[in-house]
Amino acid sequence: MHGFACWFDVDFIGTQTTVTLSTSPTKPTTHWYQCRLLLSKPIAVNASQVIKGSIHLKANDKYSYDAQIQVQIEGTAIETLSEVRLQDQVYHYLQSSQAASTGVYDGISRDNNM
Repeated sequence: MHGFACWFDVDFIGTQTTVTLSTSPTKPTTHWYQCRLLLSKPIAVNASQVIKGSIHLKANDKYSYDAQIQVQIEGTAIETLSEVRLQDQVYHYLQSSQAASTGVYDGISRDNNM
């Protein structure tokens, strides 16, 4: 396991209506995007194993967040700890949410051998 893909949904609940902001890769693109949280030390996980852990976000002086990630294979001593500075992430790796579902990035298929 090398990391996580992350996004969020938030509901703004008004008196007349609820508006949902989603950064899911299957929804229309927003300026928030998705992010990758890569582990500094990947761990090998078998299909039958369960992972558990936590992601703690702390505001930093860059108007962003630092993510402290802890992952462990349940029932073992195998664990990895990482810290990711979200302002250092490359968010713009997809140009549209359609790219995630179709595999087409800027008109080029990811299956294209160019």
